[in-house]
Amino acid sequence: MPNTEMVVFQGKAKWVRPYQPNKYNKWSIDLYLDKDQAERFKSYKTKTHMKWDDVEKMHYVTFSRPVSKLIRGKETGLAPPVVTDSKGQPLHNVPIGNYSDCTITCELYGYVVPGTKEKLKAIRLFAIRVDNLIPFEPSSYFPDELPGVESLAQVPPPDAGWGH
Repeated sequence: MPNTEMVVFQGKAKWVRPYQPNKYNKWSIDLYLDKDQAERFKSYKTKTHMKWDDVEKMHYVTFSRPVSKLIRGKETGLAPPVVTDSKGQPLHNVPIGNYSDCTITCELYGYVVPGTKEKLKAIRLFAIRVDNLIPFEPSSYFPDELPGVESLAQVPPPDAGWGH
């Protein structure tokens, strides 16, 4: 098995968090997979699990990338996923709304469970291409984020000449 293989998935996205980590300190995206992609994902037999959404009636996977990882006993920071538009132009801090069409690249890699000889596979989010951007709606915020967002909405932005 090669050390790292790049794999690609496409689908509708929800809860896209490529700029600010989620509550588990990971950048993440929930990607809804069609039947063929779901079967391919299952064939990799990774520790990441596929879930079923009763509302959407589809399988989805939460692909993620940790902010940092313990490597050889030292905490090492990882870069956030690369985010581009459909033309390959970088997207920086552009809110990505639910149901945006996305293509993602992930790193599929093997590892040995520490203290054993057991070989497993894992998958880590690497890049996101937003093929069709759906505008982000405030209803997409997590409930614990709403008070901060609502308080900011009460304060007007500064005048264009402020600070100059």
